[in-house]
Amino acid sequence: MLSIRILKESALETAFTAAAEATEEAVLNSLAMAKTTTSCKGNVVHSLTDLWLSKGQP
Repeated sequence: MLSIRILKESALETAFTAAAEATEEAVLNSLAMAKTTTSCKGNVVHSLTDLWLSKGQP
């Protein structure tokens, strides 16, 4: 027979917070590491690094 374990909301909150923070970090890392890209139609999407450097930031 299967046993079911019920967790309190406070125990789940820690797991959900960790998952949200990991997702946020993954998105930010992806944006930071992306390179400038040109589509097959010639549209250019600049990387955040290129945009940052073009504005003369240190």
